[in-house]
Amino acid sequence: MADFAAKIKVPTKEEAQEAAIKAWEGTKQGVQTLKDAGLFEMDFIMQFGKDLMLPFEPANFSVAAVQGLVLARLPDEGLKRGFTVMNAVVFLLELLGNLTAWLLGRGLFFVIIEFVYALLVAYGMYWLVVCVEGQDYKLVAIGLYVIYSMINTIQAVMTLALVLPPLFFFAKTIGSLSCAYYAFKIEKLKYGILQDDGVELGVAE
Repeated sequence: MADFAAKIKVPTKEEAQEAAIKAWEGTKQGVQTLKDAGLFEMDFIMQFGKDLMLPFEPANFSVAAVQGLVLARLPDEGLKRGFTVMNAVVFLLELLGNLTAWLLGRGLFFVIIEFVYALLVAYGMYWLVVCVEGQDYKLVAIGLYVIYSMINTIQAVMTLALVLPPLFFFAKTIGSLSCAYYAFKIEKLKYGILQDDGVELGVAE
């Protein structure tokens, strides 16, 4: 054990400071890139807030409409709206799950933290898919939604003892995967040639 500890190189103060400065500069550069791309534009944020109400539109409550929204079986021109609805549904399910957990005895502090986290995730995904142009952004959104789905599944398993909250979290997992599929279809529609059945025929130059 002593030999192993002796082999571990402890960074000097100067090395630690240099690493911290590099990390800080990288963070600033990343934030500036996102700012330049419009992540913090008030118009996008306000529109996102309005779009959170889309799931409550009467047209979305028929069985056929629900199936079309969840499975992304919509016309090409309706894909972004369908994504926006499902993204809002995922956030609302998170909200309902957290509120139910709070009513069943979970700490308010954790509920608030998870609410803020879910809101930031929902806006970040909305911005990546709906607001900003660029194939790379859509691919990032797809990957993040897959990861988010895994987190939702873990969250559901961890709250199984509360009975009701995991139902919302499992539903949120399905919604997250649906959003990932929407992002995939939107990306292929924008940067490739997509048939009605979702099969890619080619890639635009």
